[in-house]
Amino acid sequence: MADVIRRDELEAAFGREQHRLSLAGTFIGAFASLGLGILFITLGVAAGIVKLGVGASQGGGAGGGVWILVSVFVATYIGAAIGVRSSGLTYKRDGGTQGMVTWALSFFLSMVFLSFVGAAALSAAGGGPGGGVSSGPAWWFFIAACAGLLGGFLGGVSGAPLSQAEHKAEARRHPSLREREV
Repeated sequence: MADVIRRDELEAAFGREQHRLSLAGTFIGAFASLGLGILFITLGVAAGIVKLGVGASQGGGAGGGVWILVSVFVATYIGAAIGVRSSGLTYKRDGGTQGMVTWALSFFLSMVFLSFVGAAALSAAGGGPGGGVSSGPAWWFFIAACAGLLGGFLGGVSGAPLSQAEHKAEARRHPSLREREV
């Protein structure tokens, strides 16, 4: 009969957990991030900070860019923290990785959404490819994406309950505590 290797024996042999990220937590965090991002950006539109339009003069200026930058950072930070908390991870190091994966998924989903919306807006406005887009909005977009990545990492780290040293100290104090199975 084959010997069964227990999880704690694997952890002792390799020095770490085998399953350190949660797919469910990634999706929960990504959708929370997307929802909050849409909420914050529509708040900026409603308050008149961000102006939406097809023409280059409709961009909203630096104030709109800063609002979008802060909105993306805060939404990704909160979404990553929610995703890490719901995943049951135990280490802050893993929380940072989970937060960056959450950002990547939410970024991908938002780009798919924006490509459909952008294509519909361009076809409705009668524009097409080669319309000569200014590089100003592209830079704001890049900076907002970087802010979202940073927010995802920091949110993931802040959402994880313990560092590895704190977890080991807690396990020594309470040997009956077992990690949540993933």
